[in-house]
Amino acid sequence: MTENEKQTLLWEDTATKTIEETGEIFRKHRSIIHRTHGNTVMEEKIFSGLLFAAKVAMRTGIDSKKGFVTTEKYLKTFSGLKTKNREHLRLTIDGLQTKLWKFDFFDQEDTFKELRTFSPISEARYAPNGEIKFFLPPTLIEVLSNPDVYAAIDSKITSRLQSVYSIAIYEMGQAYIDREMAFPDLYEFRKYMGLKNEEYTSVGDLRRHVIDKGCDEVNLKTDTRVEYVLLREGRKIVGVKFQFSRSTDPLEIPSDIAQLEVVIDLSAMLPVELRGIPWVVSLLTSVVNKHGAEWATSNVEAFIERLNSKVGPPVKAPGALLRTAFKEDYGKAIRDARIVLEKLKEREAEENGLRKKEQELSQKGKEKLQKAEQEAERIERIEREKYNAYFQQMPEDAQAEALKKISNIPGLFGPQTFKIYQYLKDHKQVILPA
Repeated sequence: MTENEKQTLLWEDTATKTIEETGEIFRKHRSIIHRTHGNTVMEEKIFSGLLFAAKVAMRTGIDSKKGFVTTEKYLKTFSGLKTKNREHLRLTIDGLQTKLWKFDFFDQEDTFKELRTFSPISEARYAPNGEIKFFLPPTLIEVLSNPDVYAAIDSKITSRLQSVYSIAIYEMGQAYIDREMAFPDLYEFRKYMGLKNEEYTSVGDLRRHVIDKGCDEVNLKTDTRVEYVLLREGRKIVGVKFQFSRSTDPLEIPSDIAQLEVVIDLSAMLPVELRGIPWVVSLLTSVVNKHGAEWATSNVEAFIERLNSKVGPPVKAPGALLRTAFKEDYGKAIRDARIVLEKLKEREAEENGLRKKEQELSQKGKEKLQKAEQEAERIERIEREKYNAYFQQMPEDAQAEALKKISNIPGLFGPQTFKIYQYLKDHKQVILPA
């Protein structure tokens, strides 16, 4: 037997023993990834951004061996990094190249039951124009290429559990998927959670700060779902029982660069603590796919409005509120208001159009009337000139007689030429040819 064959048998024996000892865990997980060095929160978010960018690029057919290209602006928006100093971003990416992760792939299709060790970013190149070209190790390329494994890499690498009680409940869940874990005695549960004797001594505090807080964060940020029941003896609470199951919701990735940009624009509207978290990106992608960008935007706006509202109690769980906003369609009122505003604008435009048309018609009427008056004045002037010419041709005694009669006619005012015109036309009934 060769040395390689001996090593293969050793790996297979170890894997079989591990599976027998841990029960469901390796049958439920296609990949288990452990960090051997802790990451900062910003490293988590930047790495998540790089993973999403790489996954979207792979969907478009880019050769992963040639690396992936993203931008400083995208990573800053994705992660909520506010500094304008690009050196901070570069140092964070450089930090990802110094971490060491272990990858256990115990799967029936994996002949050698390999244990792999790698840094999450194998190389990064920074261009002066803000572009960043990065390379992922072969193991991560393999994981990103496999849709069944990508949800696992999300929960093991990029989820960020802030509470130590969440981590303890999550780790418990990995060994008891689709099973129950019961603590008939609260003392044993407190011991399992690492609580000191003076911490959360009342059942109410224990439930609020340890059980509820831990279960809520596990349900919110991981691929595991956990429910619990308090065990009682009469009215007295004596223990707690947990039921674990695997979430059926897959991590949803933007389908192309354009959709990724829409999702990032929505991410930029969120509080910094929610940016760069894979489940948030997955949630935004899902609602954009299902309802469109406008629907998603209105609900994010409603979420921000509620988050910043001074009315009512402060929001303690922004992530849960974000899910509820999409589930209950908080943005409907905003969209309805926009529709009403658009209708009002349309009506205002119509009214302005009618008013303008009335003004145009009124102006045309005035112009027409003015022209008619001018025409009447012109005709009257011509007639006046004709009648005065006729008067000048009359004998002098007839003119003198006419002027005498004109002076005695009451209500006849105006220039002499006008009086002569009125006298001859209206009083003497003289008709002259046109």
